[in-house]
Amino acid sequence: MPQTPERSLLLQELVAESAPRTSDAVTGNEVLPAAVNRSHAHALTIATITRIEQLCELEPEWNQLLRSSSSNTVFLTWEWIATWWRVYGKSASLNVLVARDHGTLVGIAPLKRIAVRLLGQEFDRIEFIGSGSDVTPEYLDVIVRRGYEAAVATAFAETLAAESRPHVLDLRPLRPDSVAVTHLESRLANGGRSRRVLDAVCPVLDLPGSIEAFLQGRSRNYKKKIGEYQRRCRRELAATVRMSASQEDVRRDMEMLATLHRKRWGAQTRSFVSDEYIQFHQDLAKQALDHGWIRLFSLESRSRTVAMLYCFAYDGHYYYYQGGWDPDFVRNRVGLVLMHQAIQQSIIDGARVFDFLRGEEAYKGRWANRRLTNFRYTRWSSRRVRMANSVLHLANAWMRQQQMAATDLPGAR
Repeated sequence: MPQTPERSLLLQELVAESAPRTSDAVTGNEVLPAAVNRSHAHALTIATITRIEQLCELEPEWNQLLRSSSSNTVFLTWEWIATWWRVYGKSASLNVLVARDHGTLVGIAPLKRIAVRLLGQEFDRIEFIGSGSDVTPEYLDVIVRRGYEAAVATAFAETLAAESRPHVLDLRPLRPDSVAVTHLESRLANGGRSRRVLDAVCPVLDLPGSIEAFLQGRSRNYKKKIGEYQRRCRRELAATVRMSASQEDVRRDMEMLATLHRKRWGAQTRSFVSDEYIQFHQDLAKQALDHGWIRLFSLESRSRTVAMLYCFAYDGHYYYYQGGWDPDFVRNRVGLVLMHQAIQQSIIDGARVFDFLRGEEAYKGRWANRRLTNFRYTRWSSRRVRMANSVLHLANAWMRQQQMAATDLPGAR
């Protein structure tokens, strides 16, 4: 893959910004290579990556492995994971498990480790990179080359089960058919010290092969109303739809998206509030444009932007991540008109699925025809760790509740 200036800068910043915490790795020694053990499962070599330089060495192979897996989603790409770590990883240590078969990369568990001291108990939380911040991805998982699922899961389970420090393995959000749920969970089951619970529901729309088929599948009332709203937008606003096509477009449009989102949701949102959230999405959007993954839609009225949608197009899926619209134009239903246009564009692009991601807001029900249920898998090394982690979970939940009461709004992502 060619090295763009943005990619080279990302790698340099990853190494530079992570350098102070590399000694905080499991080995406690910056000069040691990744910890390696030979698993009996499929004769795989398992390495634990604890230093950022080792993680960066995986970049040329990462997305190739992802495309060969059943976990292929934009939220597990190198670009998403590396950008998340650079922006949010300061309070954690890398704990990435890597499986190779005679040198060929066949598995990655993109994990991080967070040290916790609570109620006199010291333990580590082991989580997916990407979880636990105000950026909320979906469908995180272990990345495994097809055909190696059982062997890699067994090898990773052996490595995690041999963990000597008290710990909590907390994996979310997982699809029901994920490698972690299907293979890893059964190999880690031990005496009731693990649990799987509902984490999120994602409404999705299975897309037909043409816009005509899509419209035929809509109700008569839907077609009547959307036609009225489109004509009203054209007549009163002279509205047109534009998609970001250059790096300058992306920079400007991401700023406008943040403005419209905050204007629409006000204090009810935690999106586009923190500096980290804004930096993450600005940096990710630039890389996504280079790969052709980003779909940033603007509904414009003359010289004014009145609505925006932020989507990703990846491997036959459209992921609707975020949006915003100007409340001054509520009677024109600008958000609904733009979503209708985005769904039609997804069909033109050849997508098979339009995924609205987590949250069962009423507006998603206009289009979604099924739901994906994501789970959370938690495993505790002991009852004392489970108790301490439960207290930590309750404390964090209370803090989130104080910060934002409406967690089921679009702003919660």
